[in-house]
Amino acid sequence: MDKKCIVSFGSRGLYIYNRHLEDYNKGLKTMIASTIGVWDGDYLIYSIDADFKEYMGVEIVINKSLNTHGEVPYQFKPAMIDIAYKLGYEQVVWVDSTIQMVKHPQELLDHAKKYGVCVFDNLGHPLKYWCSDVAQQKQGVTNAEMETMQQIMACVIIFDFTNPKGKEIFERWKQASLDGYSFKNERSNREGFRGHRHDQAVLSMICAKESIPLLPYGYLVYPPHDSTKEYGDNYYFVNKGIK
Repeated sequence: MDKKCIVSFGSRGLYIYNRHLEDYNKGLKTMIASTIGVWDGDYLIYSIDADFKEYMGVEIVINKSLNTHGEVPYQFKPAMIDIAYKLGYEQVVWVDSTIQMVKHPQELLDHAKKYGVCVFDNLGHPLKYWCSDVAQQKQGVTNAEMETMQQIMACVIIFDFTNPKGKEIFERWKQASLDGYSFKNERSNREGFRGHRHDQAVLSMICAKESIPLLPYGYLVYPPHDSTKEYGDNYYFVNKGIK
């Protein structure tokens, strides 16, 4: 059996008008609670400022050095996944602290085993509206290719490091996070551009270039679709935000 772990990260979030807008440390507790009795692997959970070091038997590692979000948005994601890889984990499930696990993701782990990575279609959000020009150029994506590329959701990503393709895709994504441009808040002259989505945009391009099939929206959903079942009832994760 592959050595596998859930990786996640929490912080108190943005601090505006003397209060934190979203406490992602609180989200960590909800996320962890949803996995108890469902998940059969390990955990690698970090926070930069949580006031607790354990929750429901799961250790929370306080590590202020991962607070790179202000300088390079979302660089902490590949950084944490890299820690798990170097610890010998073969299947790494990144989950945002806003996520709740509904059932064991064996089908998703099998998908990652086959393709190297498991990612989900960000329904209704074409990549061309959410990717900077400089990130596009760094990945060697033509304008014609950009027109056909769909954006992934980055709130759940599964890498399988027993598959060489998984290692390759992760390494390209990690290197992009370190190049000084690809994850930063750059702009685009593309018509309809709305904003650069950092880690999400870059991994979307890499997966598209490598012909990685995206699992449809419905395996990972947002409310109210977990209740309405508009996209089916075969969902493994729900992104419920911070309650």
